[in-house]
Formats: sequence, structure tokens, C-alpha cells
Amino acid sequence: MALNGSQQDRFLNLFTDNVVLEFQQRGSRLSNLFKKEIVKGQKTYFDKLGALGAARQKTARHQAVVIDDETYERRLLTFETLSKAHVMDINDLMDMVTDPSSDVLRSIAHTLGREADRIIMNAISGNAVVQTDGSTSNVAIPAGQKIAVSDITFDLDLSAGDKGLTPGKLMKAQKLLKQNYVTGEMVVIAPAGQLANILAHARASSGDYVSARPLESAGFEEALSGYLGLNFISYEETGVDSNSDELAFVVSRDALKIGERQAMRVMMDKRPDLVATPDQIQGILDMGAVRMFEEAVVQIACDPRKA
Repeated sequence: MALNGSQQDRFLNLFTDNVVLEFQQRGSRLSNLFKKEIVKGQKTYFDKLGALGAARQKTARHQAVVIDDETYERRLLTFETLSKAHVMDINDLMDMVTDPSSDVLRSIAHTLGREADRIIMNAISGNAVVQTDGSTSNVAIPAGQKIAVSDITFDLDLSAGDKGLTPGKLMKAQKLLKQNYVTGEMVVIAPAGQLANILAHARASSGDYVSARPLESAGFEEALSGYLGLNFISYEETGVDSNSDELAFVVSRDALKIGERQAMRVMMDKRPDLVATPDQIQGILDMGAVRMFEEAVVQIACDPRKA
């Protein structure tokens, strides 16, 4: 049976699929962690229902109903249009023994992936724009959801002083999240040097945990997977605080929402204005992210000198 479409169409579809796959598996480290929705418009709001308050006990016959007011708020998501374009000159194709389009594919996917991660990380760590009763305000991560660089509450074997990322800090982050009744999978996002601190710690390489052979793993994420019931993502651009301490985050996968106005798309067109009309390949992604629950995010300050 004959195939419909031109060879150029089939090549573009294959190229697009490869770019999207590369973006999802290697280009972006954070975009698959959180829920995504396809949305339209210049900007969009996600509605959030606040706490409904305590239930009321019936204490008398024919007791009157007391109506409690619901608290609604809306979280603003704004979009960024991201693009990456490349033109393969005719000499590039002729000079190289192999087809350079695979390198172009990786470049497009990795560049867009890093930009997508930047948007998501800003939503995790920055201010969320909240609209309540017709007025908007910026909501930051509360002080109670931040763990100090010198915190050794659950690190009973450590002396006082600034520390990098420790098992005790992760335990305290879990305590804060569980006190807020946060459910679902929890993920640690931290620079590689801070994840190495966890592996180097005695608790992470002793007892039943050592049976997983963490020090023989190919990477930090694989070595630490499941430690303390957490998953781990190595990501370098988590930012620093006002004291230049590196930041790590423990986040519920329900803490954020990602909105895509245009899922990743790849376009290929001839450039008749250039010699030999080479192909211009362009990848485009239009997305935004917003933090929905401050109580589902814990920020941990880590001494970079201990990484």
C-alpha cells in the first residue's frame, strides 16, 4: 500500500519525534515531574480551593445549619515562547563524513530543555502570583518551609556549623511536608555536589541501604533512588540565597502545574535566500509554570564549601 505524503514530510515527522524524545529523556530534567495542561490565551489562571475549616458538631435537636465561606484563590501562569533554530550550510553537509542533523537535534532538544527547566525552577523557588478577592499579591515560600544551612536537628552525629545537604536535612524536610499532610511522590532537586554529600554520609552507605550497592551506580540519581523514600534529580541551577549558600528543594509532584500553550514543535523550511537553499530547522516551545502549594515545597540551604 502506498504511503501518503512526501519524503520531506516523513523526514520532518521522524525528526520531530526524535527531538521530542530527546527533549523528554535528556534535554529537560524537570518537565516530566509535574502535571501538564494544554491551555490557551495570553495568560491563564489555575483555581485553588482553600481550607474549608473544621466540621461542626450537632449538639441540639433541630440545630440550625451554619454555612462556612469557602476561600478561593487563583494562581497566575504566564507563558514564555522559547525557540532554537539552526541552518545547516551546504558545506556542512558535504564536509562532514556523517550527517550533522543528529547533532542539531541534540542541540535543539537540550537548549529548549534547559530553558524549560529554568521556567520550572523559577516557579518552584520564586514568588507565585495569587489573585484573591479581585486583588493580586506575590506569595513566597514561607520561612517555616525553609531549612537553615546550619540545621542539624536530625543529624545527631554532626557538630554545630554550616553544613551541606545531609540526611538529617532531608528527614526534616519530610517532617515538614508530612506535617502539612502532603501526599504523593516527593522529589529532591539538588546540585550534584550536594547529592554527593548524601552518598558520602555514613548513613547512606551503611546498613540495609548498602545492599543496593550505591557506590557502584552510574550516577547520583540511580545510587540514591529510594533513599528515605525519596527520588533524586541532579540539577545545577537551583540558585543561591542571600548568603550565597546553595539551595536544594524537596518537592511534592503535586506542588506545581505546568501549562503548555504550544507543545514542542519542529519546523523545517528551505532558505532560498542562501546559497544551495539549505534547510533551516527550528524548534519552538511555549509554556509556563506556577507553584500551587507552598506547603508542598521545602527549601534547604546548603554550604557549597561542603560539596
